[in-house]
Amino acid sequence: MAKRIGLGKGKGKGYRNIVGKDPHVHSQSAKGIKQPQRLPPHLAILLNTPAKKSRFGGEYESVLVKDEVQRNKWIEATLVNDESSNDNELINYFIKEGNMGKEEAEFYVNQRNNALKNSLNFKLKKYDSDGDGVPNKFDCRPNDPTKQDTDSIALKKEFDEKKETFEFKNYYKEDIKGHFLRLGKHDESNPIVINGYPYGRLRTQIRYWIETTNRGDRFVSQTLNPKIEGHWNKPKKSTYDDVMVMVANNKGHVTYKSLKMNDTQSKAKEFLDKFGDQLSKDQKIRVHRVIGWDKAMKNVKVQVSEARSDFDYEKHKKEQDNNMQEISKQAKYYAIQSHLDNK
Repeated sequence: MAKRIGLGKGKGKGYRNIVGKDPHVHSQSAKGIKQPQRLPPHLAILLNTPAKKSRFGGEYESVLVKDEVQRNKWIEATLVNDESSNDNELINYFIKEGNMGKEEAEFYVNQRNNALKNSLNFKLKKYDSDGDGVPNKFDCRPNDPTKQDTDSIALKKEFDEKKETFEFKNYYKEDIKGHFLRLGKHDESNPIVINGYPYGRLRTQIRYWIETTNRGDRFVSQTLNPKIEGHWNKPKKSTYDDVMVMVANNKGHVTYKSLKMNDTQSKAKEFLDKFGDQLSKDQKIRVHRVIGWDKAMKNVKVQVSEARSDFDYEKHKKEQDNNMQEISKQAKYYAIQSHLDNK
């Protein structure tokens, strides 16, 4: 059997006849890593960038594309096919690989949604920095590393600079430690908005806030539909917790810290210490209830007895109801005491 030129190993049909580079390329493509373009030797000579012999059996290796026509085709192909990189990553890629300035890179990335929606008919708009109606061939602007265009990247950088520690003991007396970036108080009228959020093949905005009701707090997220101008999708809401505040994690993602009725007073006190200045009056009352309940439950002992034929269920239920009333009284007392101690 003849070898497949530049591809096969001569081992017959199927997967074994594929060279080692192919699965590697597919794996990188799935992760959004772009492969360099390959040019025939005659084009490489025209561009004064000689082609190299491929170690994978092909006739040429990839070369750097410097001519304008090829450069525009490369930009179009990148915008149409790159679904995994966020806008900031794509801007940095254009700056590094395309030898362009930040303003020019931003101009092309702004055409990304249109490229993904109309991949077959997409036509790249040329960059014109002078505003004279004539696109410049290679009109590059200097890169401004201080400007952050993607909110998640900015949050990650801010996290590294201003992160705080949240530390408490759980019911097993184990030390639990984590880090967070405080984001302040955000409700539906004042949400925090993140740009460049993945939406299928497109990118869009997502906004977050904390919803407070009589049942407690819950975390809400809502995406902007890029296919319908100005239309926000139905909000997604978490389950209720007693108290909740919005923070960012070490990846620059917006999340939350919460407190439940079955949490320890160690966690509740740490929560009050870290976020007390941004909690409402009702939220602070709930925190003190958690402290009071945990203190009251420390006096409770659980006893397991054998089942008896003469067991009086009604009497047992009445005793349990009385016990719960006593526990609730103690919890209220400790909650009031905790509130007075923190005034």
